[in-house]
Amino acid sequence: KEFSLLLLNAAICELASLFLHFLFDGRLFLATPAVFSISNGPCQLVSDDFCAVVGAFLHVNMFHSTSIIAASFWYRVRILRNKGFLGMLKLQILLTILYVPHVLHAVGYIMSISSRAQLTSILDQFYAERYSDNYSLQGYVDIVEPVPVLMIGYLTVGCFMQYVFIVHLHNQLLRIQREKTTYMSVKTRITQESLTKALTIHVITPVIFINGIASLCFAQMTFQMHSIDIEGLTFDLAALPTLVNPMLNIYFVKPYRT
Repeated sequence: KEFSLLLLNAAICELASLFLHFLFDGRLFLATPAVFSISNGPCQLVSDDFCAVVGAFLHVNMFHSTSIIAASFWYRVRILRNKGFLGMLKLQILLTILYVPHVLHAVGYIMSISSRAQLTSILDQFYAERYSDNYSLQGYVDIVEPVPVLMIGYLTVGCFMQYVFIVHLHNQLLRIQREKTTYMSVKTRITQESLTKALTIHVITPVIFINGIASLCFAQMTFQMHSIDIEGLTFDLAALPTLVNPMLNIYFVKPYRT
């Protein structure tokens, strides 16, 4: 039941990310030192400020998905070490606490982004005069300033640290499973192995798409390759794991197929 709660939180987070992605319909524009998002989604019908809120929570929701996976690895290691169950309520409180720093980051991002006038002048240089009139813009004109460094660093360094933690827990989990295999029933062993596979794929999937995102960002920054397709694909690739991971859960976790 408790592991189902972890999966439920992951599913809700990924569903929310998909909904926010639809509302935002974004493109990532990079022209060093400027980095900002171009939104052409339904959020524009409300206001630019609303698009900024949607974009901020879109970023942290994707980050929080990794937090939930890290928590899932940690909890499985805890259980296999016979340290006891936390209970549904305590586990949900833990997941909520993990989300609090992301909310603070989103608020900080919304309050610190550059003005529309500053971003407009940069975008119109690359496309056409008044091109930006049709879009909502959120981001920074100079990412080497202290506040943008802090905001972007939270996502990049934080994500890296999460993956280091996950790799450490993954190795521990495999070692413990090997030690306990002889004491498990066939059904329990198969379930444990399938859960490990599902979590591992959850971790690997975003890494695969990150390589594509990095290539597109490199093309923009190095060769000034700007187009709706290149900029838009960056956001689409970031959202793809939220579509793929639920299907992988159903495929790899055998009890879900029976």
